[in-house]
Amino acid sequence: MGQKAARFLLRRVMREGENVEDLSEGELTKRAIIWIIKWIFFLVGIIIGAILSYNWQSKWGLIGFFVIVVYLIAIFKAPSSRGMVTIVFILLLLVGSFYVFAWQSGWWEENVVERWQNREVSGEGIKGFFTNLFGSSNLQEVGGFEDDELKKEGIGVTVVSFKGTPSSEFKENHPINVVAKLDIGSLSSQSTKVSFDCKLQGYEKESADEIFPEEIILPPYSKKLPNQKFPTQTISCVFEDGVGYLGRKDTRTVELISSFEGFYSRSNISLQVVNQEDIDESEEGRPVDSEYSPGPVTVPIKIDYPQPFILEDIINPYLEVNIITDQRIKLKEVTDFRIYLPEGVISFVDNSACQFDLSNSYVEGNFEVFGLKDDVYNILNKECSDKKCYDDKRIVNSGCYFDVIVPSEIAPIRESVKVEVWYNFVITSVTNVEILESNS
Repeated sequence: MGQKAARFLLRRVMREGENVEDLSEGELTKRAIIWIIKWIFFLVGIIIGAILSYNWQSKWGLIGFFVIVVYLIAIFKAPSSRGMVTIVFILLLLVGSFYVFAWQSGWWEENVVERWQNREVSGEGIKGFFTNLFGSSNLQEVGGFEDDELKKEGIGVTVVSFKGTPSSEFKENHPINVVAKLDIGSLSSQSTKVSFDCKLQGYEKESADEIFPEEIILPPYSKKLPNQKFPTQTISCVFEDGVGYLGRKDTRTVELISSFEGFYSRSNISLQVVNQEDIDESEEGRPVDSEYSPGPVTVPIKIDYPQPFILEDIINPYLEVNIITDQRIKLKEVTDFRIYLPEGVISFVDNSACQFDLSNSYVEGNFEVFGLKDDVYNILNKECSDKKCYDDKRIVNSGCYFDVIVPSEIAPIRESVKVEVWYNFVITSVTNVEILESNS
């Protein structure tokens, strides 16, 4: 290495009180080589951290990447001010760690990015944004869906394979082991517990002797990471006693039952209310479609009236919510259903055609919240033991007529109606195993 180049490099990293000109040629070369090796080591660390962060969205990879970068700045950029650099390093580490966890959890996206984007729409401006940063935001609650979220399909988990291991043939009265591999598909926006059970046709016990794992927790869907991937989940079921041989081609059915608890879906539809003078007569109103999250149960909203609503003309529109269950699952029960009406804008008409429980409403933010009547819950939560019963509750309609009650002097306005539903469901997967005679 040239002496001029070595001296140039070392002037930036010499310890305080040292002079590069005082070093011998051998010491100069040695230190320069060590310095270059350290740089290569840290740069490789940065590259590895960046790759881990990009491929796996690992918060630890991100933190490691962040620490390395700040350490490089501390060591190589300000060698004469180590005390101040240490303080800055600690502060940056704390701030960076907070941001990484906030970003990974979706808090940053939901409470900072979206509120910033909606600050003008809500009329709060910059001041309102900072005032409500850590509080609740009515606008945030009824905001639209991310495009990536709407494209994310699936019913919870998909069974990639389900078969006996090491093969699907087992000796009579010998242990039977079946393994399922599941890919996590559509996720709820909240954590969901999934428990597993296995049943073997003709087995003396109701379930498998060993199921591993018996349950898993699906993480909440993150809008920040719409393409996030989770490892394939393996479920192993062991029937220790096996079953007896019944004769030629003794084939038995094995069921894997995946029970989901606390899955969550939502939808919203916009409402636009205007006065007659706000409308261009050349433009006709049109029906407005709702947006709804994908998943095993969807809750699209429909209003049988073109929008915008003209205060002088509108007469008793009908709002309908369809609770639609994917045919690949079995809906066990709807544990909670809420429909949110913008308070002071529209009001349900209490008559026999209304399937919402108007007697037990409550106010949340700027919304009045209603549940379902018991007779609708009874249909959704009916215990079933056959396919026809489940098919009978695959599409359940609920609805109500409503009045537009917003004063004309406040129009034009734009609000939203939203629906949230929590429910439990089951996915059943089936495979076959063949039982062989012991002496075969």
